[in-house]
Amino acid sequence: ASDPDGAPHPERARQAEADKERAERRQLIALTKLGEAAAGVRREWMRDKLLSRKTAPKGAALFLAELIVTRPDLFNDYHGQRIAPDLLGLADNETPEMAVAKLPATGDGRAQVIVLGMVLAAAETRTPKDAWRGASDVTKKLLAWLSEQGYPLSDIEQVMLGKRKADAVYRQACKED
Repeated sequence: ASDPDGAPHPERARQAEADKERAERRQLIALTKLGEAAAGVRREWMRDKLLSRKTAPKGAALFLAELIVTRPDLFNDYHGQRIAPDLLGLADNETPEMAVAKLPATGDGRAQVIVLGMVLAAAETRTPKDAWRGASDVTKKLLAWLSEQGYPLSDIEQVMLGKRKADAVYRQACKED
C-alpha cells in the first residue's frame, strides 16, 4: 500500500482524488437540479400569489425602493424583460408596456404591481440555478422578501440565504432518492 518510506502508493492517491472529484461533481449536479426546480416553483408562486393582484402587497414599495437604489444596474439585463410577461401572467405577445398603457387613470395599484413584476423578474434573472454556491445580494434580498410575503423557502433556497449548509441538503436529497 505504500513504499518503504511510508508514502502512499501513487495509484491509490490518484484513485482517491478521482473518487473525490466524482463525488463533488455528483453533488454539484444534484444541488443545481434542486436550484433549477426551486426557480420554477418560485416563479409560479410569484405569478399566482403576488403578481395576479390588483394592488401590491404590504412592504412592496420599500422592497422596490431598496432594490432599485442599491442596484441601479438591475434593469440593464435584458433577461428580466424576457421573463416579466410570464411572471405578470400577461397574454402571449403582451408586454408590460402594453399592460401599463391599458391601465385607467385610477390604475395606480396595478401599476405598482407591474413595476414589482419587472423588479422581481430582473432579480430572478440574477438568481441562477447554481446560486446555492454563492448567492448575490440581489438573490438574498429577493428570497428574504418573498419569505416575508409567505413564500415557503425550499431547502436549496435556504442554502442561498445561508440558513442551511449545502452538504446537509445534499445528504438529505440522497436519502430521499
